[in-house]
Amino acid sequence: MDLLLLLAVPVPPRDLDLLGALESERDVETPYGKVKGLARRNFGERGLWVLPYFGKPDRTDPRASIWAAMEVGARWVIGWESVKSLSSRFLPGDNLIPHDYIDMVRHQPETLCSSQGHAGYSEPFCPAARRALLRMLPSAYPGGVYLAVDGTFQETPSEALAYERLGGDVMGINLVPEAALAREIGLCFGAVLTVFDSASNRPFRNGAKAASIGLRKVLMALPDLEMA
Repeated sequence: MDLLLLLAVPVPPRDLDLLGALESERDVETPYGKVKGLARRNFGERGLWVLPYFGKPDRTDPRASIWAAMEVGARWVIGWESVKSLSSRFLPGDNLIPHDYIDMVRHQPETLCSSQGHAGYSEPFCPAARRALLRMLPSAYPGGVYLAVDGTFQETPSEALAYERLGGDVMGINLVPEAALAREIGLCFGAVLTVFDSASNRPFRNGAKAASIGLRKVLMALPDLEMA
């Protein structure tokens, strides 16, 4: 059983060798466009597909990303994203395994199917993936609410405060609607979030060094991920 990693963090390509030797690279044609740059690595008894999601000039259509997961035979999708903290609980370098999200995305597709609303939302992230990620990285916070927004624009202090009051712990741009699309077609979607910065409702902290340490913890732990 293969795994697709949506890599939305700034990791130097050479460091990805910690996840296993590069076996092959391919592009995947989907009904929603071509997904470029998928790389398969030797990940123990299973294959790991890595899809860069960080630093691209334009975002891959989320439907294409999830469709590509099916095409390469992945049954699990893990999104690893660098995020901003909305809460004083989370500081740069902290890792968390979110249990829920708030969807504030307005300009991305919502479904792979013609009908909507049939996929259950009581557990937005796959429970099996969450359990596996927490075993893999026991130092991570075992929960948190991810607030999803559009684009890379800078939020205003008032927006960030509103997001916090809605219940968001961190905010990001790369996991929604991917999580919902994966669930819709029966894929197990989990997430690891590494805090890189504070949102504009919080005092600025230069947390680059701490964030790098947090990233390293995840990168070193990923080979120990055991999929049920």
